[in-house]
Order: sequence, then structure tokens, then C-alpha cells
Amino acid sequence: MERSRLQRQQALATLIIALAFLIGFGFFVSNPNTGDPIHIRLPGGVRVELLDCPFRSLTGLPCPICGISRSSALMLHGDVVGSFRAHPIGPLFILAAIAAIVWAPFVLLIPERIPDNRERQTERSRAGGRIGPIILLVLLATWAINLVRHFGLVNW
Repeated sequence: MERSRLQRQQALATLIIALAFLIGFGFFVSNPNTGDPIHIRLPGGVRVELLDCPFRSLTGLPCPICGISRSSALMLHGDVVGSFRAHPIGPLFILAAIAAIVWAPFVLLIPERIPDNRERQTERSRAGGRIGPIILLVLLATWAINLVRHFGLVNW
């Protein structure tokens, strides 16, 4: 039995977003050692500065996602340690994008042999309902770490 049309559309959308994510962050350039702002270097030597975080500009504190762009860019450029220092979730975004690029063609090209039944759909619904709170907890934990680092309580 073929996978449903919706599953194929979701897989294609996921593939496009993951590729755009990886290609886009491939153009990001950042050097945290010099304090240069993160910018995009386009072909032809064009440099585009990115805006600062509005939360940080208003409060002086890092927001929960401050550093994810820099972290993702550093990870794509091979600086794993710098990536984790910028934001611990950034490397996970890159790994998730790579996993999506590997997974999506299987959904698009390989037919499903076992038909979905209501029990499997219920299990998927329950698993999907748990992922949101887990992501929120991880994000809050990394924000707490970033705040501790911001105030100089930990040198990481």
C-alpha cells in the first residue's frame, strides 16, 4: 500500500525546509573570538549584517534562542566546540536537518508495506503531544545556562 498523499507532501516540505536551512546557514559567517556580528556573505563578496536580537537590545539579556543562528553557522563551518558555546541547541538543529534530508527520500520513494491502523495513529499522536513540552523544557534549560553565562557565574 502506498503512503498517503499528505505524508508525501509533508516529507517534501520537510526536505525543502531542511535544505534551505543548511544552505542558508552555509552563507552565515561569524567569528565569536573577535566579537564580529553575525553576517551573511553572499557570492561576489557582498556582506549583509543581520539585526540584533530585539529582546537583547531592550533588556541587555540573551533571549532563549540567542545564539542559535551563530551556533548553526559555526557547526556548518566545522567549529563544533564554538557551536556548542554559542548555543547548545544549534548543533541539534543541524543534525535534525541532516536527518530530515536522509529520511524524506525514503518517505517519498519507498512504498509502505504495512498499512496504518488506528492503534499506530494513536501512538503517533501521543508521541507528538509529548515532543512540544520536551522542546520547551530543553529551550528553557539552555536559556538558564545562557543567563548564568551572561552574568559570568560560569565560564563556558
